[in-house]
Amino acid sequence: MRRHVQLNKALGAAALIALLTLPTIGSAQDWNDEGSITSRQYRRQIREGRQVAATEFFTLEYSVQTMLVEGGRGGPVMVCVNRCNGDKHDKHEDCDNSCDETCEEDHEVTRKGSYEPDRGAMRAATRAANALARRGGGSHSPSDWSSRVSRSLANLRREARKEITWEMPHGDPCSGRKWWVGTQNFSFVVRGTMTKVGYTMRRGVRTPINEVVGTHELTVATAAIAQEDPFTEHEWENCKCKPVEEIDLGALIDLFGDMFEGLPELLDSTKVGPSGVDVTGPEGEEVDEEEVEIEILPLDLNGCYLDVTNGTMHEISVSIPIGTTFVSEDSSVQDMASLVGTSGVVPPGETVRLYVSLSPVSNLASARIPVRWACLDIDKKQPGPGDKFTIEPPENDVVQRLAVITNRSRLRGPHDQARIWIYTDSAPIDEINKRLSPEVSTGRYATLLWEVSTVGGVDISSRSYKKCLEPKLLAGIPIDDRATNWLVGELTATDARGFARYVDRNASDLTDLLDASPEFAPSHLATMVVAMGNSGQRDVEKAATKFMRKVPDEHRELLASAGALRGLMNQLASKDRKMVEDAVEVLLKYPPEYANDLLGAQWEQLPTEKLREKVREHLGIEPAA
Repeated sequence: MRRHVQLNKALGAAALIALLTLPTIGSAQDWNDEGSITSRQYRRQIREGRQVAATEFFTLEYSVQTMLVEGGRGGPVMVCVNRCNGDKHDKHEDCDNSCDETCEEDHEVTRKGSYEPDRGAMRAATRAANALARRGGGSHSPSDWSSRVSRSLANLRREARKEITWEMPHGDPCSGRKWWVGTQNFSFVVRGTMTKVGYTMRRGVRTPINEVVGTHELTVATAAIAQEDPFTEHEWENCKCKPVEEIDLGALIDLFGDMFEGLPELLDSTKVGPSGVDVTGPEGEEVDEEEVEIEILPLDLNGCYLDVTNGTMHEISVSIPIGTTFVSEDSSVQDMASLVGTSGVVPPGETVRLYVSLSPVSNLASARIPVRWACLDIDKKQPGPGDKFTIEPPENDVVQRLAVITNRSRLRGPHDQARIWIYTDSAPIDEINKRLSPEVSTGRYATLLWEVSTVGGVDISSRSYKKCLEPKLLAGIPIDDRATNWLVGELTATDARGFARYVDRNASDLTDLLDASPEFAPSHLATMVVAMGNSGQRDVEKAATKFMRKVPDEHRELLASAGALRGLMNQLASKDRKMVEDAVEVLLKYPPEYANDLLGAQWEQLPTEKLREKVREHLGIEPAA
C-alpha cells in the first residue's frame, strides 16, 4: 500500500515535538526547555523602622518551557467493500473479484492543516511575566518571553501549512478496507518560571537567595497537523465461498506470545516408539522396548495408573508427550489423551507408578510423574478398573495444538476438558456442563471456542458446530477481548440477521453486564460494538447503532470511555442517509469528550445541510464567513 504525500511528510506527535523544540528533543505532552533570560542586577534595601537592616543583591531569571498537547482528530473515513455473492469458488484463496460486487469508487482524500495563534493569550503571558518580576522585587520581566519560543512557533506554523493526499487501495477480493485519515490537533502551551537568585547582606553576613517567585502557564496557539499515516486501518474478509483453515505456527506464536514459544520444536521433537511412550537410556540412546513393561491400570474419568518396569541394567528416562492417546479396547469406553508432557526416571530393575489425571496428586509415593489427560468421547462410558487400554503416539494435530494451551498454562481445570470436547464432539455449553463440575462459564466457553478455531484450526462456522456458536455467548465476558471480536465475526458470517435480532432484543440484558462487572464488561461490550460496526454487514451495523441508543444514561460515559463509539464510524460514513442520521442522533447523546472527535471528523461530509448545521452548532464551530 502506498500513500501519496504532497510537500514534506507530516510528522506524528513524538517526531513533531522534536522538530519544534530543536535542539531539545522531547515527546508530545512533555515539557521542553526553551532556555532562560536573566535580568539586570537589582539592589533592594530591607528596612526595620527607619534603619536599613539588610540589603538584597539579586537578578531575576525567567525560564521558559513549552509543551505540545495532543487534542482531537479530524478527517474523513474512507471505506471500500467488495461484497461476495458466494458459491463460486471452492476456497477463498481462489477468489478473484468475479464473485464480488466490486467497489468502483476512487478512494483519495487531500487535507491541509491549520494554525491559529492566540494573540490575546500571548499578551496575557507577557503581563503575567511582568507581574512575577514585580512580585520578585524587579520592575518588569527580563525580556519578552516570546523571543524564547518564536522558532518553535514558526516550525509549528510551517508544519500546519503542509498538505497530504491519501490514496487508499481497493480491498482484496471478497474483502473490505477502511482508513480513517486527517489532521491531529495540538495546543502549544507556554510555561514561564521566575526565579530570584542572589544574596542578602545582613550585618556583614551573606545569605544566598535562590527562590522560585512563581509560574504562569497559557496556551498561546493551536494547530491541526495533517498526519501521514491513517489513524486507524482495518481490513476484513466477507467471503461466502468455502473457507479453508490453515494453521501457521509462526502466526500462532505472534498471536499468543510466549504461550507458544518453542511450539514447532515441541511438536517436531515428539519421538516415541510403538508403545506411544518415549523411553531412552542415560545418554539418550534408544532402549529395547521388550525390556520395558508398561501396565495400564484405569481408575476413572480423572485418571489411571501406569506401572513402568525397567528390565534393563541401567536407569531409563520415560516421557509421555502431549497428545499421547490412550485407546480403550472396549469401544463403549472413552478414549483419552494426555494434555501435559511429562518425563521422569525409572531406576534399573524397579517399577515406577505414573499417575495420569486431570488433577494429578502430588504424593510422590504413588505419583512419580503426574500427567494430565482428557476424554475424547463425551457420550461414552468413563473408564474404570478392569478396562484395558493401549498407548498410541500422538497423531491428531488438533488435539496436540489444543493440548499445548494446557501444557503452557499455569491455571488448569475443567475448562481444559471442555476445550477438547468442543473439538471432538462439537459440544455446546449445556452438554458440557452436564458432565463437568465446576461448570464452565459462558464467557469461558466463548474463549474456548475462539481457541479451538484460532489455535486448533477448526472451522467453527461449519454445520457440525452450529449448536456451539450462539449469540447468547455474548452475555458472558470472555477471558480475552480478541475472543469477543472473533465471536462477532463468526456470528455475522453464519447468520447476520439472526445475530442482529439477538442484540436488538437483548440489549437490556447485555447492558446489565455493566452493573454486574464494571471492571471487565465495558471493554467486552465496546469490542462487540466496534466489531459489529466494522462487520461490513448492514443489519449488524444498524444493530450496533440501536444498541448504543439503548444504553442507559448512567452507563454511557463508562461505555464511551472504553471506545465503544468507534463502532459508529462506518455508519457516519455510510451512503444510507438514515444510517447516518441515526448514528448522529446517538453520538449527540454521549459525553462530548468522547463523541465530538467522531462528529468533528465527519460533520462536513454529512448528507444534508440540516444535519451539518445541527452538528456544527453542537461542536461550537463558527459558520464560514
